[in-house]
Order: sequence, then C-alpha cells, then structure tokens
Amino acid sequence: MNNYYVYVYLDPTKPGIYNYGNVGFPWEPFYVGKGKDSRLYDHLTELNLVSNSHKNNRIKSIFKENKKPVILRILTELTENQALKLESEFIEVIGRRITNTGPLTNIRKGGEDSSLSGKFHSLELREKWKKERSGSGNTMYGKKHSDETKKKISNSLKGRSRSKEQIEKQRLKVKGRILSEETKSKISEKRKLNWKNLEYRNNIINSLTGHKHSCETKEKIRKTAIGRRVSSKTKKKMSQTHKRRYKNKSERNKTGNSVSKTYIVVHPSGKEEKVIGLVDFCRTNNLVTSSVYEAISKNRIHKGFKIRKI
Repeated sequence: MNNYYVYVYLDPTKPGIYNYGNVGFPWEPFYVGKGKDSRLYDHLTELNLVSNSHKNNRIKSIFKENKKPVILRILTELTENQALKLESEFIEVIGRRITNTGPLTNIRKGGEDSSLSGKFHSLELREKWKKERSGSGNTMYGKKHSDETKKKISNSLKGRSRSKEQIEKQRLKVKGRILSEETKSKISEKRKLNWKNLEYRNNIINSLTGHKHSCETKEKIRKTAIGRRVSSKTKKKMSQTHKRRYKNKSERNKTGNSVSKTYIVVHPSGKEEKVIGLVDFCRTNNLVTSSVYEAISKNRIHKGFKIRKI
C-alpha cells in the first residue's frame, strides 16, 4: 500500500537558505526519516526524548527557545521500499554530522528497515558502522569538551535515577562478559594512574567514610562470595601487591593513615600522645590489639594505657 512518506525535521532557530539538489529549506534540516500514520511526531514524545542523542538534544534545545521543530513531509503516497530508498537518498544528499558531511543527526544512512523489534544486526553491518564512526568519522575526533560543556553534562546527570528494569537490563547485558587481557591491562593502568592523584584518592576515601551497607546489601555480598574460589594466579598477585604496599612502615602509613582512626593515648607515665591507627602502636608497646580494642569499647584502662577514639 502507498501509505508511506519521507519527512524532515527543521530547526526554526537557524533560519537561512539551505539548498540540497532540487530541494531547499528555509531552516536548517537536522533529521530525515520515513514512516506512515503519525510516525513523524513520535520523536517529540517525552518517552523518546529520554535518551541522550544528538537528535533528542537538538529537539530539547529548540523547546528551550520556546519553539517547536518544523516537520515537513517531503514525499508522500509511497510504498515502503520507495520510502526506504528515498530516505537514504535524501540523507546522502544533505549529509550527516557523524560523517562530517552535513547537519543531519541521523546515525544510520537510511534505506534500512527501522522496525528492529526482536531482530539483531549482522556482524558485517555492526563492523561497517564501527568503521564509519571511528577515527575521523567520529564527530568528536580530535576535539575535547570545554570545561563549560563538561559542567553541563555533569549537571544533567546529577540526580538521575535508573529504574529497576534499566538496572536489571544493564546487569544482564554485562553478565558473563569476558574481558580480553588487553582490555584488563588498560583498565588496570588507568586505575593505577588515577590512584596516584591525591585528590582522586581522597574523593574515593571520603565517599566511603561513614558509609554503611544495608542488611539487604550485606546479604547479597555474602551470597555472592559463597563458593567463590580465587585462582592461584590471583592469590599470587594479591600477595605481591600486599607485600609491596606494606614492605616498610613509611609506605604503610602513606596508604593506611588516610583511612585509619585517630586515638588519644595516655601512657602510664601520664604522657599524652595522638596516634593514627593502633596496630603499629600495639606492636611497639607489646600490647595485644584485640584486648586494646575491647578496653576502648568498655572505656577501661589496659596495662596502664588509657585510650579513647577521637
């Protein structure tokens, strides 16, 4: 049936003369699509505007100017195949942002069936898109976000909460995924580099200070850990890391003081001392650490030492 059409979205905040072959527009085009019935208005619904895409951001920016996108049907009374072909031709003539050939925010080149429910992209098609969007084909290639843009992105993400359905969907997506050794190495190097940054390290520590897991979370952690076996290779890595980190007192203090508790200790002689962490203090003064903690909890003197946490 000839009930399909090809439509275009125009940006009323950008007036001008925009000619593309035999077609011209009084405002800048930013999206071309094909459909039938009320398909051309679907992009304006609140549900569709949730995702963070170039097209959606453009529509939202137009709304902020108290305007609406101008929607035109370029061609009507088409079969689906005709609409797909013409959609592809218009996209190619006008050009896409993702390929640096024009203003359109279309991700795909068009001409493909957009009703993908229950379908999967072929490996060939995914590889093709990957090549198109990598390197110079990426709209951010060679560019960096300004501090102002970074702040805007940060503010837009603050307070955003994900539904249980979204969380479960993302969990299932990564479940069972095996990372390559190269990817693991990159993640490891990135984390090591971040941890050397004192400000980053303090932010992580401060975010955990005073934080307590709920009983539900504790139970989840417990169940996850049951039956978990650490390979001999992982054990060796953990051992080497601990030995390197605590091979001398100065390094222990460097990593441990930021998370250790502070105490005021009154010696049997009456001398008062401020101590960060009790392990080294107990070792130096021949005290049993567990007994000292018990004495602190019961507000008692242990072997002449009176210790209180501050």
